[in-house]
Amino acid sequence: MITVYRAVVEILTAIRYQRGFDLYISEDGVSFNSVFLDGLNNQHNYGGRILFVDSKNDLYIGTANPFEGCEVWRTDDIPQNALKACKENHYKELWEYRELISENFKLINENMPVILELLSKNTYLKSL
Repeated sequence: MITVYRAVVEILTAIRYQRGFDLYISEDGVSFNSVFLDGLNNQHNYGGRILFVDSKNDLYIGTANPFEGCEVWRTDDIPQNALKACKENHYKELWEYRELISENFKLINENMPVILELLSKNTYLKSL
């Protein structure tokens, strides 16, 4: 199991996986820019759960955070200078990550029953 864990950590390290959830914005539904990539400056905010716009055009975002509790954020503006475009070499990196995942696939696949058993004991998978 330690070998599987090392393989997963190697993959996440290679792709520079950041903790915390990401939020993207799009004008046309095709091109996207990131608003933030770090869980609203909190690595334990692993999910954005509710996006709501009120009658004043304020955006509310609820977070999922099992360690410190949920947060609710509000904004009435997302400045253009805060938006970050995806990297130009994004697709090249995806192919590199695909190769890394392929190299570790057999190991992870062979241990999938154990992984799923551990996850079902420790996470929300019981409710699925």
